[in-house]
Amino acid sequence: MVDYSFRVFGIFCVNSTTVGINLNSKRIENYKYMLRQHHIMQQKQLSDEEWSVAREIARMLRFFIELGNYGYVDRLSNTYNIEIVERTIYEALRESKASMSYIRTNDEGKKVYVDSKGKVYNITPYIPPSNIIQKFLDSAAKDLRICRIASALAFTYITR
Repeated sequence: MVDYSFRVFGIFCVNSTTVGINLNSKRIENYKYMLRQHHIMQQKQLSDEEWSVAREIARMLRFFIELGNYGYVDRLSNTYNIEIVERTIYEALRESKASMSYIRTNDEGKKVYVDSKGKVYNITPYIPPSNIIQKFLDSAAKDLRICRIASALAFTYITR
């Protein structure tokens, strides 16, 4: 029976059945990869509050998806550092705020967004409260997965 458990000794990753530390670099890279995957699986799940925050950000991003502007969502889902997240959220908030002036009330009494070309959308821009933005940025600084989750959730919101 083969033992697939791994041990970390200093900077070397070795299989517990390996005698000595005469591993080639390819094998060491495989062990490092497996340890990273194990670490990823052991990471804590998002708390209920983090899920709530992600849903609020997704609600803001949904407006841009409806308009066919996927730039903010793509940048958040593919981000690799917090500066990109901060910049993307800032730009999305700025555009949401600017879009507020294009909200109209249709014949049925519902609020709609009318773009500069006159096209009517059954969605209006949404700006989350500042405490939600702060919690999102704090969570993203700890774990960027929340950005991908918010981006994925944005595609699932039904606005009609």
